[in-house]
Amino acid sequence: METFLMTLQLGGMTIALIGLRRERWLRRRRR
Repeated sequence: METFLMTLQLGGMTIALIGLRRERWLRRRRR
């Protein structure tokens, strides 16, 4: 169970980081 929760947390963090990067990239491309 602990490993499952750890993987879930890591996955959420990676998804959040990718989302932020995508937003910045889109903003830069617009300009």
